[in-house]
Amino acid sequence: MKLKRLERKYIPNMRHNKLYIVLKYIIATPIILLLYIAKVLKERLKKPITRVDKPSIILSNIIAGWSNLVFTDPQVEALAIQRAAICAKCPFAEIVNGLHTIVVDKKTTQVRGLKCGKCGCPLSAKVRAPHDSCPIRKW
Repeated sequence: MKLKRLERKYIPNMRHNKLYIVLKYIIATPIILLLYIAKVLKERLKKPITRVDKPSIILSNIIAGWSNLVFTDPQVEALAIQRAAICAKCPFAEIVNGLHTIVVDKKTTQVRGLKCGKCGCPLSAKVRAPHDSCPIRKW
């Protein structure tokens, strides 16, 4: 709707041009779709989403942890470094082979490629989830 209003206002003569129509759907539609997905995810992160098989795990915390791994925040990184030092010494930290082992984690290298043996979460993301807690209450 917003795109059609902008078309009428700024480019009234090009609306029926075939090249313009193709480019609009190739460029503008994915951008609008990504903005909508980002908006929905922001709303979803406000509500706790739990796993069915493990109700104590809140998925929105894990999503927040992965997003904080990609989009760094200095306060979250400081918290992650403290938590990673604790998790590295934990006997439940397990080495795992999987997709999250290829994620580049430059700040918390001591937990790179490890997962929590109690909840199964990859530690690189778990230590960056501000509202998450250790399943054995270490942090």
